[in-house]
Amino acid sequence: MARVKLIVSRDDIAAEHHALFDELAALRGRISGPSTVVLHSPGLARPWNEISEYLHRHSVVEAQHAELAVCATAREKDCAYIWNAHVPLARKAGVPAGTIDLLRDRRNVIGMSGAEMAIVQYVRTASVADARGTTGSSSAAMVGLTSKPFRMPASAW
Repeated sequence: MARVKLIVSRDDIAAEHHALFDELAALRGRISGPSTVVLHSPGLARPWNEISEYLHRHSVVEAQHAELAVCATAREKDCAYIWNAHVPLARKAGVPAGTIDLLRDRRNVIGMSGAEMAIVQYVRTASVADARGTTGSSSAAMVGLTSKPFRMPASAW
């Protein structure tokens, strides 16, 4: 159960914040995930979502690698909400089904591609040096930073 009421419709927020609600809902077609909590602080909601949109659409990290890192982190931190929200995005971004299965089952990374292996190892060990040493770039070090700040059930999304 969520610790605070989740804001999922315009009726859940004061009228003076309806324009903000509409703006944020237009980004992904609805209000979901952390936005349902962050909207309790309208002054934080816009920059929070701007950062999220940047990471999803404008980051130097390829979508496939970013989604792999998010899924790996969600699995390592047992965050069902993030896992369930991002597995379809990972598939759409091109993360192979076998890699998703490997993450889900917490299997060994042997046999993954070099970049995939570096990302998963980075997430599992939180070692920037290991990720850089394997990939030769800092891209893998820029991903894998999702945590479990909200206690939302997977069904909340």
